[in-house]
Amino acid sequence: MVRWDKKMDNIKKIGLSVIIFLVAIAVILMIIFYNMSQSLNTLEKQKESLETELKSINNELGIVNNKIINTNINIDQKITNLNSVKSDIEKLQSGKKVELHDPTYIEVQHFLSRDKTNKIPYNKYSFNCVNFAMEVNNNAEENGIRCVYVGVDLTGVDHACVGFYTTDKGMMYFEPQDDSRVYLKIGRRYLGLGYDWKVFGFELYW
Repeated sequence: MVRWDKKMDNIKKIGLSVIIFLVAIAVILMIIFYNMSQSLNTLEKQKESLETELKSINNELGIVNNKIINTNINIDQKITNLNSVKSDIEKLQSGKKVELHDPTYIEVQHFLSRDKTNKIPYNKYSFNCVNFAMEVNNNAEENGIRCVYVGVDLTGVDHACVGFYTTDKGMMYFEPQDDSRVYLKIGRRYLGLGYDWKVFGFELYW
């Protein structure tokens, strides 16, 4: 009887030890899981912070890039104006005088259909909207047609097109990159070249 009681005591001790061991394992696993969960949360927060910072940097780069492009366009516009003045001075010095006239709408259409400026590939650095407008303007005047260079503010983005004062339909504007007609009115959509930007302002340089 004594032996049996001792066996039962040993079994109980072993069972208790097993339970204690299992509880200890469970506690350790919970601690490990908790620490891993905390680490994952920390990493997730760090990831979100880095993504936010990257997005902010990309936005700043976009703003800087737009400012550079707008500055280049402004410089090109000033160069265009200087070249126009230079050309006028050279014509006066040479004694040559081109008689310009206001065309009819049909005459403008015929001129644009013959002009090949729209075939030139666009390049924002070497041949951008300013160069297209300047080229069409010069070609028109070489053909005796009065043409105006137009600087346009499209939602904070500088652009350039051309205009003609037609004798039968009044002032008309055209996109020199594809010869499409555009409408310049503050607050109205530009729509040329597929743009869907509002016209904030524009200035004519005859």
